[in-house]
Amino acid sequence: MKPCVSIIVPVYKAEKYLDRCVESLIGQTLQNIEVILVDDGSPDSSAAICDRWAEREPRIKVVHKPNGGPGSARNAGIEVATGEYITFVDSDDYVLVDTYSTLYSEAVTGGYDAVYNGYTYYYPDGSKEEKAITDRRYDDVKSYIGDMLADDDIVISVCMGIYRASIIRECALKFIPECEYEDLVFNFDFLIGASKVRCLPRAFYQYCYNGGSLSQSFSNSKVASGIRLHENLKERLRSNGIEDLSGKEGVFFIGMTVGLMKSLMLSDLSLGEKRAAYAGFYEYKGWKELQKAVGGSVPATKRLLVFLIRHKLFYLSYLFFKLYYGIVKK
Repeated sequence: MKPCVSIIVPVYKAEKYLDRCVESLIGQTLQNIEVILVDDGSPDSSAAICDRWAEREPRIKVVHKPNGGPGSARNAGIEVATGEYITFVDSDDYVLVDTYSTLYSEAVTGGYDAVYNGYTYYYPDGSKEEKAITDRRYDDVKSYIGDMLADDDIVISVCMGIYRASIIRECALKFIPECEYEDLVFNFDFLIGASKVRCLPRAFYQYCYNGGSLSQSFSNSKVASGIRLHENLKERLRSNGIEDLSGKEGVFFIGMTVGLMKSLMLSDLSLGEKRAAYAGFYEYKGWKELQKAVGGSVPATKRLLVFLIRHKLFYLSYLFFKLYYGIVKK
C-alpha cells in the first residue's frame, strides 16, 4: 500500500538526538508512513543508529551517501520516496504525535497541494516560544508566494509542511546544495506548479536549538550567497511573469540582510574581522533601487540599516546593533 506521507530525515552528526527524532515519527497516529533516514556521510555513530532502526521498523528506509549537506541528503531521500506527500524533518528536531494525521487529512479533504504548520522553538536556556501561523487558505498561489516573501507569519522551512509528491516529480524539483535559503527556493519552485495551499494554526514542529547547526553560524560566504539568492529570486519572478512581486522580494532580502548583519555584529569575531565581513554587504550595487522598490514596506529600523550599508558606515551599524540588542532588546 502506497504510504500517505514520506518523511525524509537528513542525518549528520546526530547521534545525540536521532533516537528522539525517529521515535516521534514512528509513533505518529498516521501509521501509513515511510521514514527515510539519509546518512549524509556522518562520521559519528549516526549511520549505525539508522541501520538499527531499519532492522526494528519495516517503515524505515536508510540511504547511505557521501557528505554533501542537507540539500543533497534531501534530494537523495526524494529519489527513493514513494508517498503521496513528502515532508522533511531535521534529525535534531521532532514532531507532535498527531502531526501527519492532521496535515494529511487536511490535504486530502481540501485538495491542497501543500499544507503548512507552525512550530515551537526551544532556546538554549530551556525556555520555549510557540510560533503558530495564521489560519489561511489560498486558491491563488501567487498570493501565497508574496506572503511567503514579505510576511513574517508565513513559514519558509520545508520541515513545516507536506508537499504533493506528484508536483515534486513533474517539476523535477531538487534542492540546490549550498544555496542560502534553499528551503525558500524549493518552496518557490514547488508553488509555481501548485494550485491550492493551506496554513494550519498549529505548532506541530518542535525546533530545537543546536549550537552546531549550519543556520546558527556566520561566515563571509553567507553575504555573497544571500546576494546571489536575491538576484536568483528576481530572475525567477521575471521568468514566471510575476515581477509585480519584486517589492515583496525586496522586503525579504532586506530582512535577510539585517539578520545576517545581526549574526555578524553579535558574533565573537574581532572588530577588524567584523569590519572586513561588513564590506561584503556594501559591494552590492542595487541598494538604492531596492529602497525605492520597497518604499515604506519595511520598518524604520531596517530602512536605517540599509542607509548605513549604502553609505558604508560600519561603525554606526556596529553601534546600532550593540545598543539595540544590548539595551532595547535586552
